[in-house]
Amino acid sequence: MRKMKSKFSTSRLVLNGLTWENYIINKYSKGYVSMKKVIISDCDGILTDGNMTYDENRKRFKTYGCHDKELYKIAKALGWDFRFVSDDRTGYNITDRRVSNFTDCHVDILNAEQRKDLVEEYKEKGYLVVFLGDSPSDLNAASAAHICATTKNCFPAIKGFFHYVSEYEGGHGGFADILYNLILIDENALTKIYKI
Repeated sequence: MRKMKSKFSTSRLVLNGLTWENYIINKYSKGYVSMKKVIISDCDGILTDGNMTYDENRKRFKTYGCHDKELYKIAKALGWDFRFVSDDRTGYNITDRRVSNFTDCHVDILNAEQRKDLVEEYKEKGYLVVFLGDSPSDLNAASAAHICATTKNCFPAIKGFFHYVSEYEGGHGGFADILYNLILIDENALTKIYKI
């Protein structure tokens, strides 16, 4: 059987030319597999394509990816925790309804500084923190996280900042693709550490 490799090695390389995946696995060694891990994800642009359809009563519709629920369940089964954040108060009801429909979470309304504080809070609790965002307002939280990733529809000027840029857009497979590659890091860590 051919071994799949995570793509978490794109724009940002770390010490001694290691890919981000190898850096994380080597830095945390056997502890990586048993570490508490959390994914903090922005909603608009990551779970959705960032577009909204309006009518006379304001926002009515957002596009979400069809495979997000499947990959979310697999990541949860592997021990990943999740938090979902948004600063879109107008479309909050649509977003929260969708997120709570396929997860056991609700969406927190947090501004850029509060998102960074949330990342720091989880780090202080000993979590490996992954932040998913797509706009300049996400950079503070992304820079505080251990790993940061984005979707294809991210602002072009900031794509190079992220450890991984999905080839798919939010709402069209981007979130699922990011989770898939994080799951591969888990699998590769188990293989390397325990020679499975």
